[in-house]
Amino acid sequence: MEVNFKALDVYYFGILEMNGKRYVLDSNSLTSKRYYWGFAPKEFKLDIIELEASNRNFDKKIKMAPEGRRSIAISISVALSSALYRIGAGIFRYYSISQNLYLKILLFLISILVAFVIYRGIL
Repeated sequence: MEVNFKALDVYYFGILEMNGKRYVLDSNSLTSKRYYWGFAPKEFKLDIIELEASNRNFDKKIKMAPEGRRSIAISISVALSSALYRIGAGIFRYYSISQNLYLKILLFLISILVAFVIYRGIL
């Protein structure tokens, strides 16, 4: 038996080709959550839907930005993150935030909340 997996540009879907038939895998329905923590379970369950032979909606390849654009985007993000780090470090030193445990915990929780909101907004 030959089994082929194909990645899609949507994170939580994949294509499984097995015995000449094609299936859509929904990784959100994965029941053994140990997989997400890096462990290889012996058995797991997930939802699959069989595709008709005429369905070509999932034949699209993952779109990548041209090499020049990726380099520019990486350069901008590195420069932006280093500038934000310097500003943040200056604020921490000026206001002595490093000495205030409750304020540090609050800032940490706010950053987790903002990251979650951005993550849910992108998907």
